[in-house]
Amino acid sequence: MKHIIYLLVCIMVTVSCTEESKYKTPNEFQYLQKKNAFRVIKISGTNNHWGEFTLTMEYDKEELSNITRTNVTNDTVGGIGMIRSTSSITYELQDWVPSIDKDSIQRLETILNEKHGAGNYRLWDSLPKSVQAIERVTVYTNTNGSIKKLSVQSFRPNEKSEAVGEDFAYSYVLSTTISSIYEYDVNSNIYINRIVYDVHDPVDKEVYERSLYKTETEYDGGKIKALAWFTAPGGAGFSEFDRYSYTYNGNQLTEIHGTNFTRTFTYSGNQVTVETNHSTMATYELDDNGNVVKMNDGEGNVYTIEYEPGHGNFSHVFVPVSEQITNQFFIK
Repeated sequence: MKHIIYLLVCIMVTVSCTEESKYKTPNEFQYLQKKNAFRVIKISGTNNHWGEFTLTMEYDKEELSNITRTNVTNDTVGGIGMIRSTSSITYELQDWVPSIDKDSIQRLETILNEKHGAGNYRLWDSLPKSVQAIERVTVYTNTNGSIKKLSVQSFRPNEKSEAVGEDFAYSYVLSTTISSIYEYDVNSNIYINRIVYDVHDPVDKEVYERSLYKTETEYDGGKIKALAWFTAPGGAGFSEFDRYSYTYNGNQLTEIHGTNFTRTFTYSGNQVTVETNHSTMATYELDDNGNVVKMNDGEGNVYTIEYEPGHGNFSHVFVPVSEQITNQFFIK
């Protein structure tokens, strides 16, 4: 799933270290969790990384317990790993990738074809494979069940994954780490989000460019009224660099407008068109319960989504708050 932090007008700054410990959310406050009435169980479609795919979700009570990814030929080519502790849970979205180069794959296919005949074998089942993380999400919780911090590490295929021989490398490379630390208002809304955004060196993941951001959200009767963006160049104090205002027609959000960001929402029956910065056009189709069942983000990613009754934590894990507060049409 694609994560978008709106940094179009931000300048990346290099910071050697930052005391994240000074960003703390109170561990105890009266928190009322807002639960979805429906949860996603299947996503099918096409994106720029996987091509044609299907994700199938399973839950243990109200938490994701498994995700299986299959390709167009119904091979299982990915899934998730999970690590649970007393105060956090880590979800690792995984790709299962061949650990041999394309020349070796071609030779193996020739051998299988000669031995079994065309159509009598499955090449994927015979390939040696490696499990590679494409995204690793760690959710830290307060004792009252609220999310205190969300850390998202994104990985990308090695540039040498298309090479052959000794130059071949299948291991994915850590690309970015985005840590979000939340503070809540009396209505259990996240009103402050402190963001630590690290871009890692492709050779040495311990070397990175770090940027610091903060959002403050204003609510009016349960609706978002305004969203202020702050940055802290060089690790100094935060200063505001943009402010989004929200416009509604009744209960329908029609526009988000800032100095360097504009998003409009146009409604027609169960169809919603979302235009960002007067260029990117995304379309959504909703069911009778308001859930997104079809989406085309205008950037080559097209999905069909299926739901079942019940609360799940998919959006809490894989849809960052910075996306949810600027587009209410996301997979729950």
